[in-house]
Amino acid sequence: MPMKNGIVFLMLMCAMLSGCTGEEGPSAYADEIHVFVDGTLSDETICSGAVVIKSESYYSCSFTLNEDAWIGIELVLADGSPLVDLITFDDLNYQAWLDDDEYYYMVDVTDFETSGGTYSSEGNLDAGEWVVIVYNP
Repeated sequence: MPMKNGIVFLMLMCAMLSGCTGEEGPSAYADEIHVFVDGTLSDETICSGAVVIKSESYYSCSFTLNEDAWIGIELVLADGSPLVDLITFDDLNYQAWLDDDEYYYMVDVTDFETSGGTYSSEGNLDAGEWVVIVYNP
């Protein structure tokens, strides 16, 4: 009989751990992810596309700004998709995010638990390496 109690205990512990039962959360369907430099007369597309983002996965758009620039982001999720995190950061803070460390992000072009929207940097991003991610937690 002690073995039976041990199995029940293991099953309860497994149910509390994420991913232990093999069940994944729902995928997010991004009908449009458009990252662009917001120009005065015209916009310059950095990344554009439609993607499926599995649970606990992310889509990333890495780019280099050769000079300070405003960026815009349009994110359209399909009806029924789970909320996602849209995060914009420089390459050093992206690495910190990957390492599960504390990180800084650009507030105007970041939105946690979003169903999509249109975002603008509301000011210049400095020249350098940048990353925009859409994460399905």
